[in-house]
Amino acid sequence: MKTKLLTFIVLLCAVLILTTAFCACENKNDSDEDNGNETTASATAESTTEATEESTEAAINGYKVTVVNQDNAPIADVYVQMCVGETCMLPMPTDANGVIIFEYDENSYTVKATDYSGTYVTEQAEYTFADGSKELVIKMKPAN
Repeated sequence: MKTKLLTFIVLLCAVLILTTAFCACENKNDSDEDNGNETTASATAESTTEATEESTEAAINGYKVTVVNQDNAPIADVYVQMCVGETCMLPMPTDANGVIIFEYDENSYTVKATDYSGTYVTEQAEYTFADGSKELVIKMKPAN
């Protein structure tokens, strides 16, 4: 139990450090836009949250992952990670609706989901999007 807690704290610290560094870069890009330079907006936790509030049609522009329990009820705060081969992006938590939207380039992604509270586990190690689909539902079961 202590090992899981320590792992979670270390991961949380890493996420905070990376988020802080990422936000500093985002602010630099915002000032470039004010100067008339075009920049490419990166996916941030804030833009991801805003995207989850948009319609399902808007979700087609990104990859939408929904995490539910065995009763199809959404599970919040499950960390979802998108990977291409051995390269994985930073895991991001699901919102209150069990949804996370990643605004990544089109690719063949594998998806991993982890509930750091230890309440739920996935039924398989990783998931893939169906051919041509940008939406995926991951069903988790109780950890017992």
